[in-house]
Amino acid sequence: MHTLQFDTHTEQAISQLATLAGKDADQFITDLVLEFLENEDDMQDAESVLTALAEGMESTVPWESVKAEHGL
Repeated sequence: MHTLQFDTHTEQAISQLATLAGKDADQFITDLVLEFLENEDDMQDAESVLTALAEGMESTVPWESVKAEHGL
């Protein structure tokens, strides 16, 4: 368990945004942190694929090929 302390301005902003989202401040902050962690994980995955592409370990498929293969 971690404890966070915010200045008054930040605390007010969090409270207002949490209210708009229909959440209490603790849940709002928890959701923000979880979203951040998911985004970071996605970025690491993307960077891994870009590295693999640059090293020739992965390749791309033209969008027209994907559409034709899947009847889009």
